[in-house]
Amino acid sequence: MIALKTLLREERLDSVPAPEDGPEDDAILLHNTVYDELCWRMITGRITPGVTLSTRGLAQELGVSQMPVREALARLAAERAIEIRSKRRITVPPMTPARFDDLLRCRLLLEPEAARLSLDFIDRQRLNQLIETLWLQFGPYMRVVYGRFGTAQLVDQHQVALAAIEARNPDALARAIHRDIEDGMGLIGRSGLV
Repeated sequence: MIALKTLLREERLDSVPAPEDGPEDDAILLHNTVYDELCWRMITGRITPGVTLSTRGLAQELGVSQMPVREALARLAAERAIEIRSKRRITVPPMTPARFDDLLRCRLLLEPEAARLSLDFIDRQRLNQLIETLWLQFGPYMRVVYGRFGTAQLVDQHQVALAAIEARNPDALARAIHRDIEDGMGLIGRSGLV
Protein backbone atom coordinates (compact mmCIF):
# COMPACT_ATOMS: atom_id res chain seq x y z
CA MET A 1 0.00 0.00 0.00
CA ILE A 2 3.03 2.26 -0.38
CA ALA A 3 1.43 4.06 -3.33
CA LEU A 4 -1.69 4.83 -1.29
CA LYS A 5 0.40 6.00 1.67
CA THR A 6 2.43 8.25 -0.63
CA LEU A 7 -0.76 9.71 -2.10
CA LEU A 8 -2.14 10.25 1.39
CA ARG A 9 1.02 12.05 2.52
CA GLU A 10 1.20 14.21 -0.61
CA GLU A 11 -2.47 15.16 -0.33
CA ARG A 12 -2.10 16.02 3.36
CA LEU A 13 0.96 18.16 2.62
CA ASP A 14 -0.88 19.83 -0.28
CA SER A 15 -3.72 20.70 2.08
CA VAL A 16 -1.44 22.53 4.53
CA PRO A 17 -1.87 26.23 3.85
CA ALA A 18 1.23 28.20 3.04
CA PRO A 19 2.08 30.72 5.74
CA GLU A 20 1.13 34.32 5.21
CA ASP A 21 3.35 36.88 6.87
CA GLY A 22 2.08 36.67 10.45
CA PRO A 23 3.35 34.69 13.43
CA GLU A 24 -0.04 33.00 13.87
CA ASP A 25 0.18 31.55 10.37
CA ASP A 26 3.73 30.37 11.07
CA ALA A 27 2.53 28.66 14.26
CA ILE A 28 -0.33 26.94 12.39
CA LEU A 29 2.08 25.72 9.73
CA LEU A 30 4.48 24.43 12.38
CA HIS A 31 1.69 22.60 14.24
CA ASN A 32 0.44 21.04 10.99
CA THR A 33 3.95 20.03 9.96
CA VAL A 34 4.62 18.32 13.31
CA TYR A 35 1.26 16.54 13.13
CA ASP A 36 1.94 15.43 9.54
CA GLU A 37 5.36 14.05 10.48
CA LEU A 38 3.96 12.09 13.43
CA CYS A 39 1.14 10.77 11.22
CA TRP A 40 3.67 9.65 8.65
CA ARG A 41 5.66 7.86 11.33
CA MET A 42 2.52 6.08 12.54
CA ILE A 43 1.36 5.10 9.05
CA THR A 44 4.78 3.76 8.05
CA GLY A 45 5.31 1.96 11.35
CA ARG A 46 8.26 4.05 12.51
CA ILE A 47 6.34 4.47 15.74
CA THR A 48 5.80 0.93 16.94
CA PRO A 49 3.54 -0.72 19.52
CA GLY A 50 4.94 -0.95 23.04
CA VAL A 51 7.23 2.06 22.71
CA THR A 52 6.53 4.94 25.07
CA LEU A 53 6.53 8.29 23.31
CA SER A 54 8.02 11.33 24.99
CA THR A 55 6.87 14.84 24.21
CA ARG A 56 10.32 16.14 25.08
CA GLY A 57 12.09 13.47 23.03
CA LEU A 58 9.91 14.03 19.98
CA ALA A 59 10.36 17.79 20.26
CA GLN A 60 14.15 17.38 20.34
CA GLU A 61 14.05 14.94 17.44
CA LEU A 62 11.94 17.29 15.33
CA GLY A 63 13.80 20.43 16.41
CA VAL A 64 10.69 22.17 17.76
CA SER A 65 9.30 23.18 21.13
CA GLN A 66 7.07 20.79 23.07
CA MET A 67 3.89 22.81 22.37
CA PRO A 68 3.32 21.70 18.74
CA VAL A 69 4.24 18.13 19.71
CA ARG A 70 1.65 18.16 22.53
CA GLU A 71 -0.99 19.46 20.15
CA ALA A 72 -0.14 16.83 17.52
CA LEU A 73 -0.27 14.06 20.14
CA ALA A 74 -3.65 15.33 21.34
CA ARG A 75 -4.97 15.15 17.77
CA LEU A 76 -3.59 11.63 17.35
CA ALA A 77 -5.22 10.60 20.63
CA ALA A 78 -8.56 11.98 19.39
CA GLU A 79 -8.13 9.83 16.27
CA ARG A 80 -7.46 6.79 18.51
CA ALA A 81 -3.97 6.32 17.07
CA ILE A 82 -2.29 6.71 20.48
CA GLU A 83 -3.27 6.68 24.15
CA ILE A 84 -2.19 9.41 26.54
CA ARG A 85 -2.37 8.01 30.03
CA SER A 86 -0.12 10.62 31.64
CA LYS A 87 2.58 13.10 30.65
CA ARG A 88 5.08 10.29 30.53
CA ARG A 89 2.87 7.44 29.33
CA ILE A 90 1.98 7.95 25.65
CA THR A 91 1.76 4.73 23.62
CA VAL A 92 0.21 3.02 20.64
CA PRO A 93 -2.91 1.30 22.02
CA PRO A 94 -2.82 -2.49 22.17
CA MET A 95 -4.40 -4.43 19.34
CA THR A 96 -7.37 -6.34 20.68
CA PRO A 97 -9.48 -8.81 18.71
CA ALA A 98 -12.42 -6.37 18.71
CA ARG A 99 -10.25 -3.46 17.54
CA PHE A 100 -8.66 -5.63 14.87
CA ASP A 101 -12.06 -6.76 13.55
CA ASP A 102 -13.32 -3.17 13.53
CA LEU A 103 -10.26 -1.86 11.65
CA LEU A 104 -10.42 -4.70 9.16
CA ARG A 105 -14.13 -4.17 8.49
CA CYS A 106 -13.65 -0.40 8.04
CA ARG A 107 -10.65 -0.82 5.75
CA LEU A 108 -12.49 -3.34 3.60
CA LEU A 109 -15.43 -0.96 3.26
CA LEU A 110 -13.49 2.25 2.65
CA GLU A 111 -10.28 1.53 0.77
CA PRO A 112 -11.63 -0.53 -2.17
CA GLU A 113 -14.41 2.04 -2.61
CA ALA A 114 -11.90 4.90 -2.49
CA ALA A 115 -9.82 3.13 -5.14
CA ARG A 116 -12.90 2.56 -7.31
CA LEU A 117 -14.05 6.19 -7.00
CA SER A 118 -10.62 7.65 -7.51
CA LEU A 119 -9.74 5.83 -10.70
CA ASP A 120 -10.81 8.76 -12.86
CA PHE A 121 -9.03 11.15 -10.48
CA ILE A 122 -6.15 8.93 -9.40
CA ASP A 123 -4.10 11.87 -8.20
CA ARG A 124 -6.81 12.79 -5.64
CA GLN A 125 -8.64 10.53 -3.17
CA ARG A 126 -12.01 11.49 -1.71
CA LEU A 127 -11.92 9.27 1.36
CA ASN A 128 -8.36 10.08 2.45
CA GLN A 129 -9.22 11.43 5.89
CA LEU A 130 -11.05 8.28 6.95
CA ILE A 131 -8.51 5.95 5.39
CA GLU A 132 -5.60 7.77 6.98
CA THR A 133 -7.25 7.51 10.38
CA LEU A 134 -7.41 3.74 9.92
CA TRP A 135 -3.77 3.62 8.80
CA LEU A 136 -2.77 5.57 11.91
CA GLN A 137 -4.27 2.82 14.04
CA PHE A 138 -2.78 -0.23 12.36
CA GLY A 139 0.36 1.08 10.62
CA PRO A 140 2.59 0.56 13.66
CA TYR A 141 1.61 -3.11 13.72
CA MET A 142 2.33 -3.72 10.02
CA ARG A 143 6.01 -2.92 10.45
CA VAL A 144 6.32 -5.31 13.38
CA VAL A 145 4.57 -8.10 11.48
CA TYR A 146 6.51 -7.60 8.25
CA GLY A 147 9.70 -7.64 10.29
CA ARG A 148 8.75 -10.97 11.83
CA PHE A 149 7.24 -12.75 8.84
CA GLY A 150 8.32 -10.83 5.75
CA THR A 151 6.19 -10.44 2.65
CA ALA A 152 7.77 -13.03 0.34
CA GLN A 153 4.73 -15.31 0.51
CA LEU A 154 2.25 -12.55 -0.38
CA VAL A 155 1.05 -11.84 -3.91
CA ASP A 156 2.11 -8.29 -4.78
CA GLN A 157 -1.34 -6.76 -5.03
CA HIS A 158 0.28 -3.39 -5.73
CA GLN A 159 1.27 -4.66 -9.19
CA VAL A 160 -2.25 -5.97 -9.70
CA ALA A 161 -3.64 -2.58 -8.64
CA LEU A 162 -1.29 -0.71 -10.98
CA ALA A 163 -2.36 -2.97 -13.87
CA ALA A 164 -6.01 -2.23 -13.03
CA ILE A 165 -5.28 1.49 -13.02
CA GLU A 166 -3.56 1.22 -16.38
CA ALA A 167 -6.54 -0.75 -17.74
CA ARG A 168 -8.92 1.81 -16.16
CA ASN A 169 -10.79 -1.08 -14.49
CA PRO A 170 -12.37 0.14 -11.23
CA ASP A 171 -13.65 -3.31 -10.18
CA ALA A 172 -10.24 -4.95 -10.63
CA LEU A 173 -8.66 -2.08 -8.71
CA ALA A 174 -11.13 -2.47 -5.84
CA ARG A 175 -10.47 -6.25 -5.77
CA ALA A 176 -6.70 -5.71 -5.64
CA ILE A 177 -7.04 -3.28 -2.74
CA HIS A 178 -9.43 -5.65 -0.95
CA ARG A 179 -7.00 -8.58 -1.33
CA ASP A 180 -4.06 -6.44 -0.21
CA ILE A 181 -5.93 -5.50 2.96
CA GLU A 182 -6.88 -9.12 3.64
CA ASP A 183 -3.26 -10.22 3.13
CA GLY A 184 -1.76 -7.55 5.40
CA MET A 185 -4.40 -7.72 8.09
CA GLY A 186 -4.28 -11.51 7.92
CA LEU A 187 -0.59 -11.37 8.79
CA ILE A 188 -1.39 -9.19 11.79
CA GLY A 189 -4.13 -11.60 12.87
CA ARG A 190 -1.84 -14.62 12.59
CA SER A 191 1.12 -12.86 14.26
CA GLY A 192 -0.22 -13.08 17.80
CA LEU A 193 -0.39 -9.28 18.17
CA VAL A 194 -4.18 -9.43 18.37
